[in-house]
Amino acid sequence: MPSRRLKILQIITVFSVGGATQGVLWLARSLQEKGFDVHIVTGYNIASEGDLFREAAAANVKVTVIDTLVKEVNPLNDLKAFLTLYEFITREKFDIVHTHTAKAGILGRFAAALAGVPIIFHTLHLLSFTPHQPRILRTLFIALEKAAARVTSKFLSVSQTMINAHLNKGIGKPEDYFLIRSGIHEYFFNRSWDFKEIKRKYAERFGFSEHDFLVIKISRITKLKGQQFLIQAASKVSAHLPNVKFLIVGSGDYLPDITALVSKLHLEHSVILTGRLDLLEVAELLFVSDILAQTSLHEGLARVIQEGMALGKPIVSFDLDGAWEVVKDGENGFLIDASPLTERTIDTLAEKIMLLASSPDLCRKMGEVSRSKSYPDFTIDETFRLTEQVYRSAIASSSLT
Repeated sequence: MPSRRLKILQIITVFSVGGATQGVLWLARSLQEKGFDVHIVTGYNIASEGDLFREAAAANVKVTVIDTLVKEVNPLNDLKAFLTLYEFITREKFDIVHTHTAKAGILGRFAAALAGVPIIFHTLHLLSFTPHQPRILRTLFIALEKAAARVTSKFLSVSQTMINAHLNKGIGKPEDYFLIRSGIHEYFFNRSWDFKEIKRKYAERFGFSEHDFLVIKISRITKLKGQQFLIQAASKVSAHLPNVKFLIVGSGDYLPDITALVSKLHLEHSVILTGRLDLLEVAELLFVSDILAQTSLHEGLARVIQEGMALGKPIVSFDLDGAWEVVKDGENGFLIDASPLTERTIDTLAEKIMLLASSPDLCRKMGEVSRSKSYPDFTIDETFRLTEQVYRSAIASSSLT
């Protein structure tokens, strides 16, 4: 290791509340504790989704915002963001640049390479090319990923599925990839909480009964996160099992549409929109829930699945992206075919929820399997340990030593 303190830049497209952002912030804090000088650069934030700037300040992690770094493809903004990144990296003389998410990953790696940064990492949280994109845009992103791979020292990925997708498109080489799960907070491994006390607290707050069966979905509220599909299933479930309540946790720009759908289907007594909660509140509400539902259309591996498993919950998830890697159909939950997504998908989602709500023993057994699969692979410490190994190996074989 070099004698001086190495400078590391983490780049992520937005700093909205979510698994990727939280993971980047935790990694930055951990690397600082290990003696590195760490800085985060992020883009324009989506106000309705919340942000983690206050948490970053509390952790003494430096964060710089580049307003032109946005999710959407915008050639003029993208050029401005690239030039700003290049100037910032050149001025600050970073030794390592680690990019996260699609836009930051493309622009950040090219800017770092042009600035002569010796080590460039990229973490796959979500594929930049998806079946939901127009074909021309998908083709463009694959071409850009191939080009960016040539200047990438190593890839880290939260799921094997994304590694396979990259290699199938000729992006990088197998030896360049490391599978490192997104670590979850210690709250989700808690074994000492009082179930009845906590459920009573949230029952009073959100208006459900202490005896209700709770199905929870936790994510930002966007069209791709799929809250609308769970609500459609709730309409079918509530007709048969009125004691099943659906908790939709989060906020986002799709919230008005979700609120309107709840009203349209007359589900005000079955679906509870909690709004955005802090991490402890999320963990406690998940702790007293009975099922975790995951109905997103596009995820690498939703960290909330890992959180639900650690708290011993059966998982009912669409069988998309990396869910199959941790959810074993019929063992610790159910995987539902959603490609393509049809009315039958919604029917099956409702059927599996009703099966678990009517079968306490099955629910308990699946939850126990979930918990048994979660430790230690899902812990923050394991994520940090494996990531630091990749960092130190790259440093040892670079010009920085």
